[in-house]
Amino acid sequence: MVRATDCFYKERIIDVDLALLVRSQWESLGEASLKPDFRCVECLGRVWPHRAGGKNNPAHFEHRGSSSAECSRRHLSRRGGVPGHVQASFEPDDLRAIEGYLRDSRLLSRGRNQKLAQERKARDKHTCLACGFTAEVNGRRIVECHHRRPLSFDGERLVHIDDLMTLCPTCHRIAHTRLEPLSLSEIKSVLAHNARPITAE
Repeated sequence: MVRATDCFYKERIIDVDLALLVRSQWESLGEASLKPDFRCVECLGRVWPHRAGGKNNPAHFEHRGSSSAECSRRHLSRRGGVPGHVQASFEPDDLRAIEGYLRDSRLLSRGRNQKLAQERKARDKHTCLACGFTAEVNGRRIVECHHRRPLSFDGERLVHIDDLMTLCPTCHRIAHTRLEPLSLSEIKSVLAHNARPITAE
C-alpha cells in the first residue's frame, strides 16, 4: 500500500502541501463557503488532506466514508501500514478491533465558567442531587455541574448559579438521554424504576 500524497482537485493532480493550503483557506472562510472536493487519483473516492503528525506520520490524504475500502491508497493508520502500528485483519463478527490510531479533527466547544461551576458544587456539598452519590479520589471530587438548559440551545448567554445543579457522572448521563434534558424529578424517577440490588457473584 502507498501513502496518498496527491489527489485530483478541480480536474488536475495536486500534492498534499497545496491541498493543505486550499484546506486552510477554506477553514478561514468558515462553513459558508463550499468545501473543497479532493478526490483519490486511484478510486476517485473523496479524500481529505491531513497535516504531518510526527516523524512517522507525514502529511497525507485520508479517504472519507466507507466507500473505496479496497483502494490501495486508503489511509494506512486504519489498516496497520504505518511503521510501528498493529497489522491485522478481522472478521466482521470478531470481538477485537484496532484502536489508538491518529485522527486529525477540529473541535469547537462552548465556554463554561469554572468558578460558577465550582460554587454550585460547593453549595450542593459535592453531592449528586439525584442519587446522593459523593466521592473523592486522589483529591478530586467525582461530581459534575449540569446546565438545566443546555448551552447548545441558546448559545452565548448569561447563566445564573440556579441554572446549574450537581450530578454524579451516571445521573448526568441519564439527564442527557434526550434532547431536552431530564429534570431532577425525572432523573429520580428513572433511578427508582431501574434500581436493582447489587449481589455478590
